This record gives sequence, C-alpha cells and structure tokens, in this order.
Amino acid sequence: MDPGYPLFWMWLRLMVEKAGPHAQQKGSARMDGVKRELTVREAAQVLGINLDTIYKLLWAGRIAATKNEGKWIIPFSAIEDRARRRAMKLAA
Repeated sequence: MDPGYPLFWMWLRLMVEKAGPHAQQKGSARMDGVKRELTVREAAQVLGINLDTIYKLLWAGRIAATKNEGKWIIPFSAIEDRARRRAMKLAA
C-alpha cells in the first residue's frame, strides 16, 4: 500500500469538513463533525471535479445517490468509494 494512502483519507475528511457553509442545512445528518450526506456542490468540491462532471457521474449511476424533493443527496460513503477507486486507478 502506498505510504501516502492514510494521508489521502485524512485530506478527504478535512475536505468534507470544510465543504462549505451548508453544514447546518435543514436535514443535514452529521457524524463526528462530518456530514453523512453531501450536496452535489459539496461532493464536487471534495472530489475536486466540476458540477457538470459530477452530474454526469450521478446520471450514469457511477456515484450512488438519491433524490429528495428534486435535489441529489449523496452519501459520504459514495464519495469515499469514488475517491478510493480514483486513488487506486492513479496508483496503478
């Protein structure tokens, strides 16, 4: 395993914590100071991709998410999975 791997996960957690002022949004579940669910904008920021790209991934089913009142709700675990797959792809 790459020695930078644990650092990546610490970075990811910090990015989620800093994801924006939406942390106190209505219905925003939190765990240990980290949101369990992210908005599309927050997920894009955490993953370092633009909004168009994340919408394409959502529509293609490549990121697990649900819609609530017309808005995408993305579980933190889906962002972790996507980041893990990308890190492994880049490491190969």
